[in-house]
Amino acid sequence: MRSLLFLAPIPALLMSIVLMRFADVSKILWIQQVVLGALALVCAYAFSNRRSSGWSTKSQVYLLVFLSLLLFLPPLLDSSTSPQRWLVLGGFRLYIAACVLPLILILLESLIHENRSDTSSWIFFYPVISLALAWQPDASQSLALAAIGVISIARSGARTLMKASCIVPLLVATMWSSAQPDPLQPVAYVEGVIQLAATIHIGFAGVSLLFVVLPPLILILMGRRYQQSGFFMLALYYLVIDVCAYLQLTPMPLLGFGAGPILGYAFMAYAANRKLH
Repeated sequence: MRSLLFLAPIPALLMSIVLMRFADVSKILWIQQVVLGALALVCAYAFSNRRSSGWSTKSQVYLLVFLSLLLFLPPLLDSSTSPQRWLVLGGFRLYIAACVLPLILILLESLIHENRSDTSSWIFFYPVISLALAWQPDASQSLALAAIGVISIARSGARTLMKASCIVPLLVATMWSSAQPDPLQPVAYVEGVIQLAATIHIGFAGVSLLFVVLPPLILILMGRRYQQSGFFMLALYYLVIDVCAYLQLTPMPLLGFGAGPILGYAFMAYAANRKLH
């Protein structure tokens, strides 16, 4: 069953080749996409199955703080007035929220709901991360975070006042993110891949949608099989992003061009598989 977590994105990655070739995208770009996807998934699978001690609470906290700080970097480093969602590494731009947010969600789920010590302090990460996403701004990722955050905070053992003090700013930041203008136009082989598939044939669009929802469906099945609520939260994250991507508001995860969502899925799959050992 755990292997399905790493196999689930493969159909979407392969369909990406067809769609990008149909859109006359440079051969280098779709080869880059396939190579990156293959390397990321193979490495995630190999390293997650190695025998080693699990993550300590301290290491999870350090990683959570580091990943959260990364989300504040694009607005700090980018002086442009357009949305600032990318870390520029040389000539390579990385969509940082799609890259780190799935792993952040796993860490928060573990610290809030699986740690036997006091977990109430970790729920404050939700509004903090939402503030970073609103600053960029990134309405789609903010909405996905809010959907999960409200559920996670409500399920936590924190007092009602503390829950409210996290949920209210989380929702306010999400509304702020959604209210800001987004001048970026959708790209056919990034945000508009389903519509691009429909121009080939309606059957292509149907198959593409099936490939897109396959990873969250696998996450739901794994959540039921292993009784891990974190998998349901991750499935919800991907379903919200899928809907936003269908509306051409954000890149479609795993289908079409984009390194951030692929790396984000690989990091998530690695951490999720480690949790089951």
